[in-house]
Amino acid sequence: MAALDVDAVKAKASAFFKGFSPSQLVIIGLLTVVAAVGGVTFLKWVTAPTYGVLLAGMDPQDASAVVAKLDADGIAYKLASGGATVMVPTSSLDAERLAVASAGLPAGKTDSGWAAFDKQGLTSSSFQQQVAYQRAMESTLSSAVGAIDGVRSAEVHLALPEKRLFTDDQKPARASVLVSTDGSLGDDAIDAMTHLVASSVPDLQAADVSVTDSSGHLLTSEGSSTGTDKAARARTTMEGTLEARATTMFDALLGPGHAVVRVNAEIDTANRTIDSEVYDPTKQAVLSSSASEEKYGTPSGATGPTGVLSGTPAVVPSASASPSTGYSKTSKDQQMGVSRTVEHAAVAPGGVKRLTVAVAVDRNAKNAPGAAELQAMVANAVGLDLKRGDTISVTTPSFLGTAESAKAGTTTASGSSKLTELAPQVLGGVLLLLVSLGLLRTVRRGVATELSPAEVTAALDRSGAAKALPAAAQGALPAGSVPAPRSEEDDLLSRLDDPDEVAGMLRGWLATSGSDR
Repeated sequence: MAALDVDAVKAKASAFFKGFSPSQLVIIGLLTVVAAVGGVTFLKWVTAPTYGVLLAGMDPQDASAVVAKLDADGIAYKLASGGATVMVPTSSLDAERLAVASAGLPAGKTDSGWAAFDKQGLTSSSFQQQVAYQRAMESTLSSAVGAIDGVRSAEVHLALPEKRLFTDDQKPARASVLVSTDGSLGDDAIDAMTHLVASSVPDLQAADVSVTDSSGHLLTSEGSSTGTDKAARARTTMEGTLEARATTMFDALLGPGHAVVRVNAEIDTANRTIDSEVYDPTKQAVLSSSASEEKYGTPSGATGPTGVLSGTPAVVPSASASPSTGYSKTSKDQQMGVSRTVEHAAVAPGGVKRLTVAVAVDRNAKNAPGAAELQAMVANAVGLDLKRGDTISVTTPSFLGTAESAKAGTTTASGSSKLTELAPQVLGGVLLLLVSLGLLRTVRRGVATELSPAEVTAALDRSGAAKALPAAAQGALPAGSVPAPRSEEDDLLSRLDDPDEVAGMLRGWLATSGSDR
């Protein structure tokens, strides 16, 4: 194997770099640095691990203990939500969950719950036991409320009055819940946490539980502004449901984008209790009834007492009895009453007071029915009640947009969203490609090529650049490399061979003659 000639390599490298100008060397250096930094950044970004949530909703003490455990294990981590959430790479997420659990972390939730009773001794007073019981209930309810979807953390505070001897003097229990959410909570979630707290504490009613979010908005309270917010949400939900019901019907009949339905609903937001008592004079019922009947008699020609069984003493008729017919008494009392119906009903808020519906259908749509048929279809779809005062308006204008344009817009939106997701990868690849192309182009421009004297002479002859050289430089060129000077007649004849030159000369002569006049 031949040995490497270091001197030859150095000579070639020196000759290679001498072929570049100082400005080209600076550009090459800058492009090399940019390409190196961009490549390292792109590779680091591509190979960066994805993180998953290890624990969330922790207090600072528990979060510091978990971070210390991760540092001891040599696991990378990220903090979010102000330090309350710890995230680790997904590749080590399951293993770290087991490691943290085996270490008894987080420990704050265990110590603040029912485990507090383990630290009490025989000398604990009833007040201490009551306070420990209340703190344990608050901690347990906070964990339960925090487990609801959408709730990041929760704090429950209980107001448990002292037991009284008489029930009339007993004050009701109350509770307040402070929640930190990831977004807006729905009515179902608020009602769920309210009844969860009320059902877990003795003598606590759901109406005595207040829920407040971290922004200071009261979520549950009668007679407050939240009742209006709740009514607005119920109204929006109902309007959206009715509009979607009618729109899906038109989409199936006419195609998407050929009908617009808008519903305005007036919702009854008041809690009411209705007691009604109705009398029906056409129906009667027996309220009370009594009947009495007595008969004693001694018919003529009888040998013994009448109406007396064998072995029963004879009955002596009263003085008022007739000797021939005996004694007879009949009485009957009956009390009648009119039919009555008593009803007790509690009406919950959310009832519909009035609906107004506006419908616009594209007249250019295929299979478009008439206005009367459209009105009947929508009325049945949304459940219009004319007796309630509901109204409907149907118009058939000509729509500017079509279903195809809507579909194209949807496709464009989906394509733009995908392009947005892939933008970082595409941008990084394009930058690397541009840097590489610029580097290659600069290198190719800076390469020096050796030419023979004959090739240089031929190139100068073709370009006519030899005539522009100084006299000393022309003398240094080989003989015959500088062409002999040409006369004006030779130049004119060469120009007449080119039609464009002839046309230009004629235009110049005409312009000159016109200006002389």
